[in-house]
Amino acid sequence: MKSKKKLIRLIIAAFVILFMMPVITAPKTQAASLKNKNKKAHKVLQTKYTSLYNNSSGISYKYMDVTGDGVHELLANYFPSSKGSGGSMYGLDIFQVKNGKIKCILRTDSYGLAKISYYKSSKSLIMNQLGHGGESYSCFKFRNGKFKSIASKARQSIKGGSVENGPWYYYGSSQNTISKSSFNKKIKGMIKGKAKITKPDKWLHAHNENFTW
Repeated sequence: MKSKKKLIRLIIAAFVILFMMPVITAPKTQAASLKNKNKKAHKVLQTKYTSLYNNSSGISYKYMDVTGDGVHELLANYFPSSKGSGGSMYGLDIFQVKNGKIKCILRTDSYGLAKISYYKSSKSLIMNQLGHGGESYSCFKFRNGKFKSIASKARQSIKGGSVENGPWYYYGSSQNTISKSSFNKKIKGMIKGKAKITKPDKWLHAHNENFTW
């Protein structure tokens, strides 16, 4: 009787193991596939990084997924030669590999880029900038394969210095002035779920010593 019960337990255990095997191996297979996709994406995006580096005095960059498909994009913050030798406005570009080719999915000016927050559930990206007593938040949403400008807000120190304590000003996608209520309406639903946050001061940085204006 005992041996029969033992046999039944062994049979049940075997079925449980067979049932669980696909569940256990599937995540490992998916992770390996994603790792391979990212390896290929990095290789393709390396050519874009090289081009940006050669045409700038320096570049800060990071590979991370900001479209929600698990495959990394190239985020690059740099001072392009086309902006001339004056001023302090940088460019933030985000590049994606699509069907083996590089596609720019965001190109915008940046100054004092402090933080980028990506919300996967709403496919939204918030860019925070700080500097010289100024502070701004630019909101973008991933639509039709690109990040589209939705709205932004900014403020400045009312007494100078480094403290951002002035009133907020709100802008639409074409930088037209809008009200606070219109701004809130435009970005409704964008800040949703847990954000993936990255700070450019933690990115890899390469200074181009051979660059000349």
